[in-house]
Amino acid sequence: MAAAEHVILKDEMAVELPSLPPNQGLEAFKDIIFGSTAGIAGKFIEYPFDTVKVRLQSQPDNLPLRYGGPLDCFRQSFQAEGIRGLYRGISAPLAGAAIENSSLFFSYRVAQEALQATIYSPTEPLPFSALLFCGAASGAFTSILLTPIELIKCKMQVPASAGQKPPGPLSLIVSVFRHSGVFGFW
Repeated sequence: MAAAEHVILKDEMAVELPSLPPNQGLEAFKDIIFGSTAGIAGKFIEYPFDTVKVRLQSQPDNLPLRYGGPLDCFRQSFQAEGIRGLYRGISAPLAGAAIENSSLFFSYRVAQEALQATIYSPTEPLPFSALLFCGAASGAFTSILLTPIELIKCKMQVPASAGQKPPGPLSLIVSVFRHSGVFGFW
């Protein structure tokens, strides 16, 4: 159990605050490094499938379908653009995956430690209901960070019009901000 620190608010009143464990910085560093690595590795595997999904979803309703299904979309995309086309726009998602997973790892642990420091015993495992709460809190926190990155990723995955160069992440960020302001990212 960690030692407590005393804070004196007024001469007649002292409040005892729990101190952080001595290895807190190392644990945060591990959460960030391992979470980022896992997110980046997973994104390289998953990204071509996500590109196909976004391209299928972005087909206009008022025009004939460009793709006959997922396999046709994959085939056409690969033939027209090669493997690079299936990975076009991956820079923002790589950053997003690193942020997402490190945020999930870190905020889940912080939520557990907060519950153990305030409601539950720090020496006993948290009950399942508390772990569910920690997971939900971690997911909610992470979704706030991830939504702008997902928006830019989806905009980058949609094929550009014929003869146009696909926009990069910075130009898309500027465009969203100009058209919708900061809240346009959410």
